[in-house]
Amino acid sequence: MGTEQRKIRLGLVGVGGVGAGRLDEALAAPEAEVAAICDASEANLKAGAEKAPNAKTFSDAEKLFASGLCEAVLLNVPHFLHKPFAVAALQAGLNVLVEKPMAIRIGECDAMLAEARKAGKILTVHHQRRIGIDGRRRLVREGGIGKLVRATYLQNGVRNNKYYRTGKWRGTWKYEGGGVLVNQCIHDIDAFVHTGGQVAEVRAKLANLFHDHEVEDSCTAALEYPNGATGTFAVNISSFSPSNVCEFEGDRAVLVCGKTSRLGRLPGGGAYDFYDAGDDAPMFAKKPETQWQDLPAEEPFAPGSLVRDFAQAVRDGRAPLVDAEGAREAVHFFNALVLSHFLEKPMRLPLDPAQVDEVFDALAAGKMRLHRAFTA
Repeated sequence: MGTEQRKIRLGLVGVGGVGAGRLDEALAAPEAEVAAICDASEANLKAGAEKAPNAKTFSDAEKLFASGLCEAVLLNVPHFLHKPFAVAALQAGLNVLVEKPMAIRIGECDAMLAEARKAGKILTVHHQRRIGIDGRRRLVREGGIGKLVRATYLQNGVRNNKYYRTGKWRGTWKYEGGGVLVNQCIHDIDAFVHTGGQVAEVRAKLANLFHDHEVEDSCTAALEYPNGATGTFAVNISSFSPSNVCEFEGDRAVLVCGKTSRLGRLPGGGAYDFYDAGDDAPMFAKKPETQWQDLPAEEPFAPGSLVRDFAQAVRDGRAPLVDAEGAREAVHFFNALVLSHFLEKPMRLPLDPAQVDEVFDALAAGKMRLHRAFTA
């Protein structure tokens, strides 16, 4: 049987919540067969077995890893379990697709990466915002907008308190690792860093404005890039505003990202011709007539596409769409924002993993706190 026909034997750890959807996607993937499922909840496991009657069931993840039934696993578990489960699976010789975020702390990501290299196995992360953004990444990273001058990211969203009551691990520093940054907006962070590159410094302010939990529901940050460019990053799940912005401005063009992205090119020599036009130029000159073009629409995310990509990568011996090193940089950015707020100072990257651990340990122990700002 040729490699193009071989089905990858998958195991799934966690088949409730998000895991139930991943099980559906795995069952629908022509490149895979579901050989085993695992969940600590009897109800989840029973429901999963009804969907996948040919899969062997486990209530202990490590027993699934050691069973020999699978060559790859999907880890659909709470954030604090990502690192230990991924490391255990890799040590058992399995390829791993872990739910977002890669982990809570960069030191955990480093341990996962080291184990993947040692085992010679694939480690990837379910960051679906990576799909279809390579074109805009090339524009920013390869000079298509000139030198990066400014980046702007604004994402307004909502989650109510009921959402956080769906799991005891949610909304906690110890088990979820944070709020909007590590949960709802980690996909945004991954796409933002993947497109524009990692920052050199962050100055951040976190807040819990309206939620009955201990983590942040908003973040506002000033950014500095290695070349001296600056940026603004503001995300929340506490706003009814419809405004969302993602822009990368260079000295020769500006990229406005969205479902339909646009590239605006400055005429002539770009910003230099405008700002250095001499004393004959009007003192209050209007903005130059930027030439706008619509960019090809991003490929829409199709449920199951990253599960299929993972199975294909394992089958064909190729790299997956989402590189784990890049997914680590999303965690790196998130960690820097948290440290900047709680240490009350700008944070330069790269961070010291030991310092990250110190702050997150203090947060988990309740030694550092965010208090809800507004009540009815």
